[in-house]
Amino acid sequence: MNQLIEVDAVVVGAGPVGIVTALLLAKKGIRCVLLEKNHPLKSSSNKHENGSVKDYKQGFDGRTLALNIESERLLSSIDCLPEIELCEEIQKIRVTQQGHFGSCLLESEQEYLQYFGLTVNSTELGEKMQQSLLAEYKKDTYLQYFESVKINDIRQDSTIQDEYPVSLSIGYKEGKESVIHTKILIAADGTNSQVRQHFDFPTTSVDYQQIATLTKVTHQKKHLNIAHERFLKNGVLALLPTAIKTNHQHLGMQSGFVSSVVWLQNNVESMDTKALSEEELLRVLQKRFGEQYGKFIELTPVTNYAMREIVATQTHHQNIILIGNAAHSLHPVAGQGLNLGLKDVQQLLHHIGLTGCTQESLRNFSIIQKKNVSQIQCFVNKLLEGFSSFHPMSVLSRSLLMIAFEKCAVVRRPLLYQLSGVQEPAMYLEQIPTALQNKLERIKRQVDKLLF
Repeated sequence: MNQLIEVDAVVVGAGPVGIVTALLLAKKGIRCVLLEKNHPLKSSSNKHENGSVKDYKQGFDGRTLALNIESERLLSSIDCLPEIELCEEIQKIRVTQQGHFGSCLLESEQEYLQYFGLTVNSTELGEKMQQSLLAEYKKDTYLQYFESVKINDIRQDSTIQDEYPVSLSIGYKEGKESVIHTKILIAADGTNSQVRQHFDFPTTSVDYQQIATLTKVTHQKKHLNIAHERFLKNGVLALLPTAIKTNHQHLGMQSGFVSSVVWLQNNVESMDTKALSEEELLRVLQKRFGEQYGKFIELTPVTNYAMREIVATQTHHQNIILIGNAAHSLHPVAGQGLNLGLKDVQQLLHHIGLTGCTQESLRNFSIIQKKNVSQIQCFVNKLLEGFSSFHPMSVLSRSLLMIAFEKCAVVRRPLLYQLSGVQEPAMYLEQIPTALQNKLERIKRQVDKLLF
């Protein structure tokens, strides 16, 4: 006879978004089950010699992630953020365009922030999340976790089960089966979401015809906690300051001298890049980026990902909700993918806290979620369109806009606060009169010089 499990919520997908959702539900006293079809949380015995973990799925694949301040606070609150020495602060952001004047340097200090965000290795994030997940699971209270399971069927029929309108049939690799009845089903199972496909949620899709080449580079000079985004004629090159484990320093990698590389190119040109040796790729990256970090010394193994946007135009259906990449998988140029997913979690839990595990909670959340996704989607598309043309007039206007953006706090600050996930700091509000007074005095001195 199949085992019957009755809970308030089922979370499908044990990636970063799914784990955080399950932990927050359990900590709020909401009975939940977390399901994962793979076996993503490996023990230390499954590590490669270089410290990475084999077969990490669902976002724990070793790439560097950028966390904004809101995401950092959320992960810290449930003990899911790796130790501080495994994170690197982004204190400055420099935006440039190859071969043309006009750049933009954004400094967190000028915005009354300690930093804009942190970078963290996704594998190390996964290991920390594993520890928190298992610690909560061992309490044997509100959280149940099943990995290496197959969802055989999902049904939603409120006329049959009023209290638990969603029913799942799951199979274990040993051949056993269970039936789960739940009030709500939260799908956090990634870009190729099984739940989204099973219920035919409508989506829009954009193939950017681009490949992202990811690696890490050791360089001669310190990165000084600066994140670079450099727009090229054939794509975008980003370098993110990256922390290095102490046990990696014997490999010639030292803290402050390593950056994560994200190089976006169109499909045709990426084929040429894939054919390059490590030495050739180093030379090409050096040429594209310049000498700001001195000589590029060494690269880690390269991985490549196709760039495609998939957005569910409807994320809510009765007692089912899509969150994270299951709902929206966007272009990474703005670095908001995981941050947007964690924002989903925060706002979903807020609405569940107001009206419980109900259709009303999911419906109200989906309205806010759609607005959040639309804003980031619009920003990403305008950024890509704005830097796609290298016509002389386009370059000139873009250069002037970047200079103006850097100089005009009224324009840049709301956008930076939104991307960093913070409200206007009290310090900023308190210092407005002083800042305005100082600016007026500087303008007066400049006028006096011109007149006298």
